[in-house]
Amino acid sequence: MRKGKFVSQLRFYFILLILIPILFVWVFVSMFLRADYLDDAVLENRIVMGNIETIIDETLINAETSLYLIGNLIIEEHADVDQILKVLDSHGDQFELVEVVDEKGILLNAYPSTNVLIGSDKSAECYYETFATGADTCWSSSFISPRSGNPVVTLARQIGDKTIVGYVNIDHIANVAENFSKNYNHEFHISIVGSHGEYISAKNREFVYQRRIINRFDEICSIYENDEPYGTLDHLGESTIANVTYIEKSGWYIIVFQPYTEIIREMTELNRVFLLTAITAILLGLFYAFRQVRKISREMNKISQETHTIAGGDFNHSIEIDTYSEFKQLMDDFEVMKGSIRSRNDQLHTLAYQDALTGLNNKAMIFEQINRWIADKGIKNFGLLFLDIRKFGNINDVYGHRNGDAALAKFADRLRQFEVDEGVIGRFWGDKFIILIPNFKGVDVLLERAERIHIAFEQPVAFNNIEIPMAFTIGMTQYPLDGEDLNTLIRNLDLVMHESEVIETGRTILFNEELSKKVRRRIAIENELAKAIDNQEFCLHLQPQIESKGKHIRGFEALLRWDNARLGKVGPSEFILIAEQSGLIKQIDEWVMEHAFAEIQKINKLFNKEFLISINVSAAQIQRIDFADKVIALMDKWKMKPQLVELEITELSILNIMDNVTQNINKLREQQVKIALDDFGTGYSSINHLSEIHVDTIKIDRSLMNNIDKSQRKWIIVKNLYNISKQLKYDVVLEGVETENQISFLKQLKEVYIQGYYYCKPQPIEELIAYIQKWQKEANEQA
Repeated sequence: MRKGKFVSQLRFYFILLILIPILFVWVFVSMFLRADYLDDAVLENRIVMGNIETIIDETLINAETSLYLIGNLIIEEHADVDQILKVLDSHGDQFELVEVVDEKGILLNAYPSTNVLIGSDKSAECYYETFATGADTCWSSSFISPRSGNPVVTLARQIGDKTIVGYVNIDHIANVAENFSKNYNHEFHISIVGSHGEYISAKNREFVYQRRIINRFDEICSIYENDEPYGTLDHLGESTIANVTYIEKSGWYIIVFQPYTEIIREMTELNRVFLLTAITAILLGLFYAFRQVRKISREMNKISQETHTIAGGDFNHSIEIDTYSEFKQLMDDFEVMKGSIRSRNDQLHTLAYQDALTGLNNKAMIFEQINRWIADKGIKNFGLLFLDIRKFGNINDVYGHRNGDAALAKFADRLRQFEVDEGVIGRFWGDKFIILIPNFKGVDVLLERAERIHIAFEQPVAFNNIEIPMAFTIGMTQYPLDGEDLNTLIRNLDLVMHESEVIETGRTILFNEELSKKVRRRIAIENELAKAIDNQEFCLHLQPQIESKGKHIRGFEALLRWDNARLGKVGPSEFILIAEQSGLIKQIDEWVMEHAFAEIQKINKLFNKEFLISINVSAAQIQRIDFADKVIALMDKWKMKPQLVELEITELSILNIMDNVTQNINKLREQQVKIALDDFGTGYSSINHLSEIHVDTIKIDRSLMNNIDKSQRKWIIVKNLYNISKQLKYDVVLEGVETENQISFLKQLKEVYIQGYYYCKPQPIEELIAYIQKWQKEANEQA
């Protein structure tokens, strides 16, 4: 009896010795694997969500860009219906309908115009409320189009005094949820909803067409607004973890649900294996008793160690089990599980660090590589070569986005030949690529590599019987010379690429402090320039044009001056070019013209004279289709006599756009507006231009006035230009005359006008009025 009791107790203890370690390992593994699987699930959700967000962002940006181009075509270029429909057709089914609405909300036109009520009132549409806040672009909530039965949103954009409204087909976005669910092994539930919770995309397409509202929308919004890593929600009858992101541009939410059943499925399988193994171990323990206790403990310790290794993220380590087929099977299951996790991690790594279009490293991988090299003491230096393909948007417009993507892929293929010497090549974003070159020996190595890249792309990329030239610039920074951390290097690289936007393609730009100051100055000027008119920072100075003998004032040139609180006084030679490049020149030119008309009217009324006003016009303005009409409208507004208005253009500014300019000039001259050719004698083929373009005045450049009384060559040039101009019956204005000697010498030329500091510097109107009064008094006394 005692012996039986002892044996029973012994058996009980043996069972405990086997069972307790098994249960301990089981709980330990379950705890760690649950956390690991949950983290992986959240990461998977975020990657899927990020990919969807990228697709939607690209769709929205493409739609805005396309609508802007179509709007300019309709409003600015006055294209006919066939041209507009052809452009719409080139954008595929991106737009179902494009409408043009005037400032009062009246529908002026639609493309295509079938079943559209022209003249209907659109003033109650939501985009007018958005425009009232100062925005110029508005995305509406989604709705089912009565024309096609497909989900659409309206994109409205103000262009001038018109509103262009595009009905954007988002049917392919509605397919996103279903497509992503098919592409993943796990049963993701992906939903895209509008600002009120209405389905835009769902695994069940009927939800979209039924305009169903997603359940628990308030809780979904709360997850995003509270910046929670994930939320736990019941979705379609299942308990899920949910990740949420918000697309600010359109007001949409992307929600990725992953059922808990999917997350713990492999854990459940593993637990089943553990349970089976535990039962087997208990039975074996009863048979083998004391002989097997040590072996079992030893093997269980191995298993415990392996679970710690897996929980720590090491999937390459493996152990050998030399007893019991059940334990060997358990380790085989461990290997299968590790292989599955390793494969999934590899897939996640590819999604996270590889560009889907080109197969190159993406920006995240580039940043990680830079940080890795900075931390690696074996890397003494490395260079960053940044390739910016110029005007790639034009390629998309001409050849379509699909061919544009193919061109980028071909560009990347050709770029791969430079992936040598442990270098790294990646697609930074869009049409921008980056090459990292470690441990280079001197900057000449980087410059030579850049030159080889330029040579490699002298021939266009070719595919599908299409050849597309890829023009680009290369910006370059160096570690540690130009920065000792990632942020500094990338910031300086941005400055280099900002400089590249204003130079010709095929150039390589190396970062230095002088360039940094220059670009920062240009950026500061551009930022301040955008606010200059509203802040009333501009003023006009007027400089008289006086007959060479000082007896008659012809008129005044209006010269723009800018005094900024932050930058101080900025000269036109510095800010006008920036205004042209940034597109601000239109507002500035119109401001100058309005104020010049106002001031000359004031002067003429005060002195009962008909002085003319001479106004500089940029090349960007004079080639605009509506330029002449705009000038005529402003003259009507200020009741200006056209013969008292003179517009100055330069030779160099119109060198390559003669055809575009001629139409505007002819229209203005028909109204008796005078045209002056400024800086004459310094451009290309000056004499030839006199035969190509009709003008009224020649302004001989100040560079020919310097030391003209001492330079026979300059005198011959000026005299011949004068003779030609007079034979063509042009007025002649000599710029930059400053000395008595120059005046005495130039009096040999009859009927010319002097503009320069000798008579008067450019002055604000108050000082100029005093000067005119003094000049008139002296002229009367001399008479």
